Amino acid sequence: MNALTSLSLLLCVPALTAQAAPTLGAAFAIGNAAGATDKLPRVAYDFSSDRYCVAWSADNGTAPATIFAQVVNGAGSPIGAVIVVSTNARLGSRPAIANISATDKFLVGWTEISGSGLTLTLRAKARSLDAGTGALSTTVEIGAFTHTSSNPLQDMEIDIGGDRRTGLFGTAQDALVVWTEDRVLSSIVRCRHVQVPSTGAPVPGTTTLLQNGGDVGLPQVTRHCGFNGRWGVIWPSGALLAGQPAVRFSVVDSLGLCSTHTLATMTFSVTHPSVATADGVNFAAAWSESSIVHVMPFSVTGVCPATLTSGAIVNPFTTPGRLIEPALDFAQDKYVLACRHRVDGMSTNYRVLVKNLDPSTCASCGVEWFAETSGAAQESPATCAKESGSTSADDQAIVVWANGTIRGRRFEATTTSLPVNMGGACGTFGFNDYATYDGHCVLGNDTFSVSLAGPTSPILALIVGFSTAPLPCGPCTLIPSMDLVLPGASPTVIPIPCLPGLIGGEIYTQWLQWRPSGCPILPDLGTSNTLKFTIVE
Repeated sequence: MNALTSLSLLLCVPALTAQAAPTLGAAFAIGNAAGATDKLPRVAYDFSSDRYCVAWSADNGTAPATIFAQVVNGAGSPIGAVIVVSTNARLGSRPAIANISATDKFLVGWTEISGSGLTLTLRAKARSLDAGTGALSTTVEIGAFTHTSSNPLQDMEIDIGGDRRTGLFGTAQDALVVWTEDRVLSSIVRCRHVQVPSTGAPVPGTTTLLQNGGDVGLPQVTRHCGFNGRWGVIWPSGALLAGQPAVRFSVVDSLGLCSTHTLATMTFSVTHPSVATADGVNFAAAWSESSIVHVMPFSVTGVCPATLTSGAIVNPFTTPGRLIEPALDFAQDKYVLACRHRVDGMSTNYRVLVKNLDPSTCASCGVEWFAETSGAAQESPATCAKESGSTSADDQAIVVWANGTIRGRRFEATTTSLPVNMGGACGTFGFNDYATYDGHCVLGNDTFSVSLAGPTSPILALIVGFSTAPLPCGPCTLIPSMDLVLPGASPTVIPIPCLPGLIGGEIYTQWLQWRPSGCPILPDLGTSNTLKFTIVE
């Protein structure tokens, strides 16, 4: 067993300390339409303006519904008045929204219904919203399908993926709109590229068929297309009475469909799939099956048709209860997963539960916390990380939900904790021979390291302790307990496992050198200053 393996095993011992949720401030109100019920929110983020935009549907029980939008700054404060996007939306249809970073626009989409009887038509519509001014473009039609007597229409749902690429990675102005044409006998999944310029209306481009036939459900697309211009589209396919329930996934690039894959086959019907990507290569998918939330990491590599390599399916939530409607995004170093959780035996009493996931395995990587514990039952969670708008953004994100109104709460996937200098150094040092570090001592960080800056004499060892046991000798004090003595390699990586029980645990590091120390017992053994790190989420 090598030293790093030993260190990792030692870190697996749970810390007996309190665990804190990585929330930033309290929950806050976003929308509350007079005389209507607010529902089905979605959210996107624009980096240049540091603004989120939340879109939702509001209705009083009769058609049509209204689509509203509210701009919220990065600190969680609504900016300006609520924006009316459409007054002709289909009742019960969830709107969609994405950001196009190069033009600082949000693209907002929804569905409408027109006609009656054999002339009934469902339509997908969209318009852009300026992140800085809130100005709306004219409305354009993205897709439509009409009732037929042989295969009547049932439903139409849409989602939109944006594009965070600017500068080095190009200045793409495309969004990807995906939708289902749900019919009684056989359904279709399609997508369409839509150019979103800085001025003027969106320009619909090529439409691509993703699945033709079978039973399909609500599609979802990644918030952005990574650095390589590849969106991921996910949808449920099949049902208990219509073939094997499965999770389907398509890779779509700027030219259209790249490849389609079956991510997983399930025993019971799949609902509410969600997909997120770190970079257009590494992805994670989440879905509900029989009141359980499943999550699976996978990667997409190679030229079209792309090669998909999947990881193991995990069930990361540990809080007992019914779990449905997962929503997933990637926030710099971790995936962020929100879902609806029933807190008691009442089927209508739900709260939004949130947690962080390991970026490689999607295993639990933090505490579970409720977005808000008071108020009416919560539904339709959605989450958006700032990184969906730019790779230069930090790890903050927002989760939004509906409880008759629209509410939100900010959080960060990775908190920060500065080390404490505990002293203990002896011998000659100043701008040299002092302890330093790289990265943050956070759950899941397997590259966190400590080092000795500018050593003027050979490094003998690194002492790593999980408590203190001071041993003074002249001007020197060996501060850490000697839980582990590692070879004197600077830097030394200290991988932090994704174990929530470690939150609040302490790590003390101190270097030993071969140099005059002034210690009468060991006059040639000098010590550096000691750094104390507290493990955080």
